Amino acid sequence: MRIISGKYKGKLMLEPPSEITRPMMHRVRDSMYNTLGYSIKNAKVCDLFGGSGSLGIEAVSRGAQSAVFVERDKGVVEIIKKNLANCKLEAKVFNMDYMQALEWFKAEGEQFDLFLLDPPFKSDYGINAIKFIVKNNLLKGEKQIVFETNIAGLESEFDKLNLEYKTKSYGSGKLVHFIKVK
Repeated sequence: MRIISGKYKGKLMLEPPSEITRPMMHRVRDSMYNTLGYSIKNAKVCDLFGGSGSLGIEAVSRGAQSAVFVERDKGVVEIIKKNLANCKLEAKVFNMDYMQALEWFKAEGEQFDLFLLDPPFKSDYGINAIKFIVKNNLLKGEKQIVFETNIAGLESEFDKLNLEYKTKSYGSGKLVHFIKVK
């Protein structure tokens, strides 16, 4: 996997073993950043399910001010750190569960312009994270969340939260872009 565009375009990213993570497909990642467009500029980004770190690194490559990475697997955290070093990029990397990280951000008063959520498929981690983020006001600025999932029927959950969103399907998965959190 390589960084698609921007300052680190073409940089090769190490990937965790496939039994540990599932990387976002290249075309989905490209579409996601094309949708975000200029709003990525100077954004403070949280890559909540870090994996290789490619989503957050891509954001910084395209002009985000900073990225924070959260990953619970210690071995995968080391891969994120190596990918950051390969780009000569400094960033905070939290080795903890996503919900522990969200609780920490809440306690510290941390807010982000953009959350990137690519949780394990067939898990409720993404929707749980979105509920927590919205309920605890962890978003600032343009208030955006991008979420990749393969779970059908989540729209009713989003509607309960009074969120505006757009979806685009890619094979068995879909990308959900919350363009305004009320």
